Amino acid sequence: MNIAVWITMTCLAGIQETKDPDDAIEKLASDLQGALKKAPTDADARGKMTTAAKAVFDRDIANAAPKVSKAIWDWQTHFLEMLIVADKKFATAGQKTERAIYITACKSTFGRQILSYKESSLEDSKQPTVDDVFGEFFDAIGKAKGSYTSESSADLRSAAYNGAKDIFGKMIQKARGIAKDPQRWYDEQLVRIDKEFSITTEKGKKWNTEPNAALKTAAKTAFDRALKAEK
Repeated sequence: MNIAVWITMTCLAGIQETKDPDDAIEKLASDLQGALKKAPTDADARGKMTTAAKAVFDRDIANAAPKVSKAIWDWQTHFLEMLIVADKKFATAGQKTERAIYITACKSTFGRQILSYKESSLEDSKQPTVDDVFGEFFDAIGKAKGSYTSESSADLRSAAYNGAKDIFGKMIQKARGIAKDPQRWYDEQLVRIDKEFSITTEKGKKWNTEPNAALKTAAKTAFDRALKAEK
């Protein structure tokens, strides 16, 4: 197929408004793979195809909305599932551009999805506690680290950590206070973080510096929220 025709067809295929963010990211993954297949050695042609695919995605995702509302941390799990596609379909050195485009698009998709989540309709008295929110965040960070265990997947780990931070930032704003003393709770969390995400060895520094820092920042934010909730 003529490359110009393929690009035109790619653009036309996305004219209809995307109803769900998942549709947009799945189409982008397919189009990027199509570019790799149709022009594996022609960098200029492949660049034009990927640019067209990204343009369609950017347009479609701008007004996309999930068809269903999930619990907000379920969206994080879904985000991890989207990201793993990068290792499955864009893993080689020659696919760095497509991989970067796809990961950035995953972040945009996730951003649209967490605009709609079940907890947003809860009354203030039924919002999760500070301890609940931080606990979910702690688990999400651990799951992100464990989902992408190769050294070449650092970009996926960072994206997943940042996604968890985005959710934590939303949920901690309305979190209720905790029963125990906030200072004692905060001290316990710092000890827990250093135990489970130790940075005392070179290996620990390599794999745990980013999550350790993210968790300690979140623990301080949670501590501040707990103090405020007491007033």
